[in-house]
Amino acid sequence: MVCDNTQFDGGGWGSGFGGRGGFDRGRNPRTIDEPALKQIAQTTGGSYHRAENADQLQNALDALPGNFTVIHQRVDTAAAFAAGGAIFITAALSLSLWWNRPRTPTR
Repeated sequence: MVCDNTQFDGGGWGSGFGGRGGFDRGRNPRTIDEPALKQIAQTTGGSYHRAENADQLQNALDALPGNFTVIHQRVDTAAAFAAGGAIFITAALSLSLWWNRPRTPTR
């Protein structure tokens, strides 16, 4: 990926939003919350790499694994819906029987 300054000075892909040039017009687009990014990387088991130039970015990209494994897992939710339905039907039947119970006349 190659980026140049036109993407940040209003002449590139961010120039059409609200009449402003670029997404971070008026703010420093390179300001990042580095401690938060490091915490996210640690929490998710990833790694954080700061790249301030193209060589550092290339080194960070080279450190990524060459392949990724995607695991698709099917979760059967039919049993949970059947149990919920059974509870709902039992509650409805119980309330119906209670509501229509024979009452003794009050004097």
